[in-house]
Amino acid sequence: MRKIFDKNEMKGLVALKNCLQRYLDRKCHFDPSESRRDRFLKLAVVIQHMNTGVSGGGLSGALETERLWIELLRDINAASSKPQFTFNRNHADSDYEYHGIPLSHKTLGCRNRKADLALAWSKNPEGGIKRAFESSMVLLSFRPSRQGSRKAFWRSVRTGLYIIPLSLLRVVVKDFKPNNKTSTLIKEDYVITLMEGSLSLGLFIPLNLKTDAWIDYELSYWKSAKVCCVRKR
Repeated sequence: MRKIFDKNEMKGLVALKNCLQRYLDRKCHFDPSESRRDRFLKLAVVIQHMNTGVSGGGLSGALETERLWIELLRDINAASSKPQFTFNRNHADSDYEYHGIPLSHKTLGCRNRKADLALAWSKNPEGGIKRAFESSMVLLSFRPSRQGSRKAFWRSVRTGLYIIPLSLLRVVVKDFKPNNKTSTLIKEDYVITLMEGSLSLGLFIPLNLKTDAWIDYELSYWKSAKVCCVRKR
């Protein structure tokens, strides 16, 4: 497995994993009442619940969770002597960068029936990547293990962050399949191989989403307006 990777590529992604592990369990910079990990998982599960049973809820929940993750990265930047992450999107399929390493962020929700991933949605900005990879991937998977799954991998899968090297994406994903929203869908079998590769390379960070918590809650912009209105950074 490791033979297909450039040493600098692996060095950078290992550094990314170490950075995230180091900062996730530290207190939030702007509110030290809880750790970044606890705050992210609390808000992420509320987002998952809010989009349950809603038409288009899978995509909406994924986009909202991605925005939440970006805020976590900005909080890490605020606590660092120099920024760890940038958000310039210099590569067509990237969402942010870690010290110059472009990263595409994807999410599998806790209620996703299918494990296919879209490389680009039709709602992406014009110029989005169509048929090739330019960035490594950070896959946030909240899809829980299911004993009755037809795929053995999902019977014992762990929820968390799977960092997937660009080299692995290019080797594993041979083609895409279409659906009614995109023509660049990464098939489930490829997704499993990518997640297995991340595990074997030691690029996985466990995140335990408690899906039975915060069930009767929602996020309210209206009630928290004074708190949630902040200047862009």
